[in-house]
Amino acid sequence: MSLFLRIMNVNNMHQFFLQSKKGFTLIEVLVSVAVFSIVMLIATSAVFTIVNANKKSHSIKSVMTNLNFALESMMREIRMGGSYECLDGGGGVITCPVDGTSTFGFTTQDGSYIVYSVRAHPDVAGNGIRQDKTKDGQTSEEYITSDEVMIDNGGIKFYVIDGDQPRVLITVSGSAGKDDEMSRFNIQTTVTKRTI
Repeated sequence: MSLFLRIMNVNNMHQFFLQSKKGFTLIEVLVSVAVFSIVMLIATSAVFTIVNANKKSHSIKSVMTNLNFALESMMREIRMGGSYECLDGGGGVITCPVDGTSTFGFTTQDGSYIVYSVRAHPDVAGNGIRQDKTKDGQTSEEYITSDEVMIDNGGIKFYVIDGDQPRVLITVSGSAGKDDEMSRFNIQTTVTKRTI
């Protein structure tokens, strides 16, 4: 009988060890790998979205800094200048219309005559702000906005307000950026002539 009990104990132990093996089944492993893959896919796409948004933000910031610099240089020249004139498309002096003009001229402190207008940019398919400066009979033309700033047709308006201290209201609208990173902008500023 003791031999029989011993054989039973060995059989019971053998069944115990067979039943007590711990581990994951193939289905459990496949489900956990699938869940992990989905979570990583979502996390990776979120990271790429954040990186692209950061790139767009830096690009737009750079372009807007260029536009602000161009407007600041315009404002400085206008503030120190005088004899403000509204011009028609051909450069003829006109009475400043109530709804503004897209071509504006004035005399600078050093006697130069500057005209600001929106013209088709020669390097890109779009418009830029062009400065035509005439001094001592010599005229120089330059675009004061970068290639990445596209001014709308009629997107710049100058409103001249005469008085004891003349003012010029400038509005600019357009888009800035590159290809898929384009952002619209509308800027308005007022320049008051400095009297010395």
